[in-house]
Amino acid sequence: MSMAWKRRRSFFGALGDKDYSAMLRILEPISREVLLVPISSERSAAPEALAAACAIKHRIFQSVKEALEASRGRILVTGSLFLVGEALQVLGVEL
Repeated sequence: MSMAWKRRRSFFGALGDKDYSAMLRILEPISREVLLVPISSERSAAPEALAAACAIKHRIFQSVKEALEASRGRILVTGSLFLVGEALQVLGVEL
């Protein structure tokens, strides 16, 4: 992984039926903080469940928009592709 991403703020959301604990363990060495959000899906893991699995500094947000508004600088948006799509939409990015 590029050193440019070392210890960045990570933005994370996942579906409840995925192994989000393992995903969060992968993010821990490269993240200084994890912003936890729900995904717009009935299958979304609650941010509180994600927090219980997160061993580093984290904050809980109730929406993608709220978390993006609280973010400054570079962020790594990861977890579910549903989350990445939502973040791109909130940011107004068209592919």
